[in-house]
Amino acid sequence: MTNDITDMQDFHIKKISRRKVRMRKVRLVSVLLILVLLAAMVAACGQQTSSSTTAAATTAAAAATTQADATEPASVEEQEEDPDVLVGDVKMNPNKGADATMTHWSGFSGADRPMLEEIISNYNMDDSTTGQVQLSIMTWAILDQKLTASIATGGGPDFFVYGPEIAGKYFDMGALIDLKPYFDSGALDYDIYPQRLMEVWTLEDEIIAAPMCVFSSALYYNIDMLEEAGYSAPPSTMDELWEMARALTITGPNGIEQYGLAMTYDIAWQPFIWNAGFEPVDLETNKFTMNTPEAAAYMQSLADLVLIDEISPALPESGNLFRAKKAAMYITGPWETTANDEAGMNYDVAPVPGGPAGDSQPGHPLFFIPLANSNKLDLFVEFESYWSTVESQRIWAKTGYPPIRVDMGNDSVLEGTWAGKFAKSAELFNVRNFATHPNAGRIFDEVMQNAWQQMVLGDKSAADALAEAESLINGYLTDY
Repeated sequence: MTNDITDMQDFHIKKISRRKVRMRKVRLVSVLLILVLLAAMVAACGQQTSSSTTAAATTAAAAATTQADATEPASVEEQEEDPDVLVGDVKMNPNKGADATMTHWSGFSGADRPMLEEIISNYNMDDSTTGQVQLSIMTWAILDQKLTASIATGGGPDFFVYGPEIAGKYFDMGALIDLKPYFDSGALDYDIYPQRLMEVWTLEDEIIAAPMCVFSSALYYNIDMLEEAGYSAPPSTMDELWEMARALTITGPNGIEQYGLAMTYDIAWQPFIWNAGFEPVDLETNKFTMNTPEAAAYMQSLADLVLIDEISPALPESGNLFRAKKAAMYITGPWETTANDEAGMNYDVAPVPGGPAGDSQPGHPLFFIPLANSNKLDLFVEFESYWSTVESQRIWAKTGYPPIRVDMGNDSVLEGTWAGKFAKSAELFNVRNFATHPNAGRIFDEVMQNAWQQMVLGDKSAADALAEAESLINGYLTDY
């Protein structure tokens, strides 16, 4: 494998000239950053400023100074001086020196952090591996801010973790590197990962990241409510879902007493349109595709489930309704299992029902992303391979999230666990096809959410809402 890795590094050196255009943007950002910092210091010296303004300038200057010579990883002592950064609780192997140590920035600061630290510690202390990982923990917002500043000065960690929403920005800055040769050679196994997720991270035929985890979704259902309505199993098709949602909706003298399905905009705009054969953006033309009579008719039929059949409130708090036993079903990710278990719910999960065009399951992926200026790509590939082993993924499954591998749906160790149940749909995990666009968040969480709300509140017909959405989304798509 060593010869393969050396050949791949030579391959990347030959690609440097192709990235010069993108790197010009990095130099421009660097100049702008320096000008901003100089302006902040002049303002601080020349006049009184608020404490928040001074603090912001100090923080920005400190970030730029710390990362100005970031080809060497920051020491533990230096990291501890940064109030925004926590040093990960991982074991470091004294037999592996600085040349074998990678720096990694992560936003996993909650209940999933111990599992991340456990896998990294195992990798570090495994004498059969060459490298080790020095972990830094910060919020996702701080991580993005620090990366932007660090990359502008030629620094940053060896690799970081993030979702597809930042891929386009850093790719255009020339900060990312192509991992396709490693997948082509077999050093990384393309086939063990959900294929749709891999496609999202392929930009201009370059695979710019390696899978870390996926936040998938499933259909949660109240077992008692289904049995009382005469159902012995959850729905497996969208037609069955609509039928059961209507049957499970109960009206009393004071209105709806039980909703059949709490339906939110993110579910309407993801599995429900995917499995009916729609995709909102055409990546070749960079245009919104759903301002058509067919799409309008379908979206109106979904809205009418709320407006006419009243299977769901217009703007439901799905988990709370479910735990209050006011909703029989809803669709979300594994993070809801803890609250449902603590509430003593008699429930289970099943794959999101498929439709005439497919069985896609929503899955928001996070990826390990190496930076192009790191000289430790061979070690990164070794770590990614270690992370993706069955043994490591069993540890990660303690978070409740499914393994990143598609072949662990029937894993004996995970059988009966929530992670094991979510893993059964791993081959079907899907993500929005425009997820790597810099404006993906605005398109989905602003425009598409507002369009859905207009439909289910009866403010606009689906046709009118989609027409308005087309103009706004096309504007965002062409903004970059």
